[in-house]
Amino acid sequence: MPAKAVPACTFVAEPRSGLLTRWLAAVSATARRTGAAHARRRALEDLPPDFLRDTGLTPEQATGIKRHQPDLPFFMQAGFGDR
Repeated sequence: MPAKAVPACTFVAEPRSGLLTRWLAAVSATARRTGAAHARRRALEDLPPDFLRDTGLTPEQATGIKRHQPDLPFFMQAGFGDR
C-alpha cells in the first residue's frame, strides 16, 4: 500500500510562542519597574524647597523614597552629573 501524500503545509514548524510570550512578559515587567522607579525619582525631586526648609527634613525622610533607585541605570540616578 503506497503512503498517502501529505501536504507540505503540515511540516511547517510551529513558532515557539511560549518563548516569545515569556520574553515579552520579562520585557514588560522590566518596563513597569523602570517606570515606577522614574515616578518615585520624580516625586522625590518635585518636593518644593520651601516644604523641606520648613520641616527640616531631607527629601528621603519626607517621602520615604530612597534617593538611589536600583531599577534605574547609573546615569538615570538622582544627582548624576551634579558632581
